[in-house]
Amino acid sequence: MTVVLLRVDDRLVHGQVTAGWGRVLSPSRIVIISDSIAGSSWETDLYRTAIPEGVQLDVLTVDQALETFSSYTDGNEKVFVLVENIEVVSSLVEGGLEVKKVNLGGIHHDEGKKEIVSYIYLSPEDIDRLTQLREKGIDISAQDVPSGKKIDIFRHLKKNEEQG
Repeated sequence: MTVVLLRVDDRLVHGQVTAGWGRVLSPSRIVIISDSIAGSSWETDLYRTAIPEGVQLDVLTVDQALETFSSYTDGNEKVFVLVENIEVVSSLVEGGLEVKKVNLGGIHHDEGKKEIVSYIYLSPEDIDRLTQLREKGIDISAQDVPSGKKIDIFRHLKKNEEQG
């Protein structure tokens, strides 16, 4: 199994994911990691309807993901992982999942979050978590669509900090 992309996108499955990233990555499996969605059969079924034909969908809790990823045995399988927030990425890494790259694809405005780029809003806790992930050697960038420019999020954080 190869994780072709681990994407943080609070909308999870939508057109940019299935039509954009899906066409470029050609995953054989999409894994949504969300404790709340994994506990809701109707939400799981709803996401299943948005997945392209021929692509397997797994909806897992963080704990299930940590257990399940070690059991994926097909070395040729291409897996696209979707999570709703940076906290989930931190939990996966702390739980022992090997993560090399993280794509920030859509983290929308919410109370306590500040705009970093037009489609990424981060809280101070998000920034702390991203910093800790980077310190572990994980490559973190923002890119909303495959044809979009890959953005060094830390450069933007520093620029925003300098601007006050």
